[in-house]
Amino acid sequence: MNFTYEQSQPRVQPKADPNYFLHDETLNLVKEERRLTGLVIENLQKIQDSKLYLKMGYSSLFEYAVKALGYSESCAYRRTSAVKMARVMPEIKQKLNSGELNLTNLSMAQGFFAKVNADLARQKEILEKIENCSKRETEKILVREFGTKALAPKREVVQTASGDEALLHVRLKHETLKKLDRLKSLRAHKNPRMSYADLIDDMCEYMLKKLDPMKGDAKSRTAIARPKLNKPGHPHASPRYISPQLKRRIWQRDQGRCTYRDPKTDRRCESHHLLQIDHVLPVCRGGQASEQNLRLLCHAHHRLRELES
Repeated sequence: MNFTYEQSQPRVQPKADPNYFLHDETLNLVKEERRLTGLVIENLQKIQDSKLYLKMGYSSLFEYAVKALGYSESCAYRRTSAVKMARVMPEIKQKLNSGELNLTNLSMAQGFFAKVNADLARQKEILEKIENCSKRETEKILVREFGTKALAPKREVVQTASGDEALLHVRLKHETLKKLDRLKSLRAHKNPRMSYADLIDDMCEYMLKKLDPMKGDAKSRTAIARPKLNKPGHPHASPRYISPQLKRRIWQRDQGRCTYRDPKTDRRCESHHLLQIDHVLPVCRGGQASEQNLRLLCHAHHRLRELES
């Protein structure tokens, strides 16, 4: 019996594909990105606890994340949402690092939790269910657990249109729409073919005349009620009393914006939200209701002033 032996050939090793090295490098970068995201959330939490964003002239952590850190509004919203949740559930930061949870799913979950006022145990239960889930899968789980009524509505969207116009997308209740239709009927004598855009402009003009302290006919909404004899300059005048005329001068001088400034960078807050008239030298230390001793502060910086005093 004859046997034929084939000469064994040396095994040729396949050439290394450089794309696989690229994949490994990208994978490592993603892991580093997750780690850094966790550190950002941790630092944002410290910034919120120390009120550093207020001291730097920002009225909210969200505004700080957008204007100081350069995040887009959606990115800032997701990170500030994670900060709120990590405050009560510190383990979230570890799950962000591992990739079990991501910022998008966390912000979606928080919207549902706030809508139904879910307790801590319920929140932890839901977060375990949405681990390693896509955005669509997460939404299905949240709707299944809380129902469609708890579905967080899309945020209002403002888009720039052509010229001096803008597009505003909002979600209204049917009752609100009925109220708008009723107002259109009541104002039909002014414009029989009034659109919703015309109505909004009409309402803005009307309410600003009533409420805006910078308008000439605006009435004071924050002046403390006093007897008529209790006027500035009267022997028994209260330093807390702010006349409508004085209040209007303060609003016009400060341009209807918060006047807080960062002592290091001199950055002004300039927030329009929840403005209050503040005594530079507190009343308890002899401060008077004079134009030189009064200023506008937003609610956040007014609270900071109270905490530091």
